[in-house]
Amino acid sequence: MMKAITLPARTFAYPLRLELPQFSAALDALEVEGYSRGSFKLLVRDAAKRTAWYHLPVTLAPDVQGRDDAGMAVEVNTLGRWLFGIPGYQGNARFIGWPDVPYVELPEGCPDEVINGLLELRPVKR
Repeated sequence: MMKAITLPARTFAYPLRLELPQFSAALDALEVEGYSRGSFKLLVRDAAKRTAWYHLPVTLAPDVQGRDDAGMAVEVNTLGRWLFGIPGYQGNARFIGWPDVPYVELPEGCPDEVINGLLELRPVKR
């Protein structure tokens, strides 16, 4: 059985800027197709969902949840949900796709699994 990582429910300081140049070409292709570079977070999340670290269990103190479209509670119980967010729960990272080199601002104390995992991600072909 895998032990859950304990994380703060919210963190607002973003001391680590992590550049992800491997997403630049994917963002350029989106612009050509008429989409926005604002889709950067979605591109990274789609790639991250295919990794093991996204699904690592987390425990938040205090317990927090989001809400689905029907108003039902949705647990924030994985590292991916904590990082990217779900409806009713804003994630703990900011995704900036506008400059030449897109980057992610990560909160203080972000688990190494996230940092290493993001650096290894490759965009999913659309």
